[in-house]
Amino acid sequence: MKEQKNVIIDVDVVIQNWNKNNPDAKEPMSRKRLATIIGKSDQTLSDWKTGRLPKLVLQLFQLMELGSCDMKDFIKAPDGK
Repeated sequence: MKEQKNVIIDVDVVIQNWNKNNPDAKEPMSRKRLATIIGKSDQTLSDWKTGRLPKLVLQLFQLMELGSCDMKDFIKAPDGK
């Protein structure tokens, strides 16, 4: 198997996209707000940004590599969407 690449979750992209797509929102998205919404701490988001990820995330990247596919190809909501 190939060597595991360093993986990060750039939560700032999520925040920037949300703010861009919701310009009239009463409160802009921030790291603190995002952490609250997803039930994680600010520190967890910082950890993700620096590559300290849960084992499951790394396994998902292995699945993408093995299947030559994107996460959206094999992760689906219970209703199939």
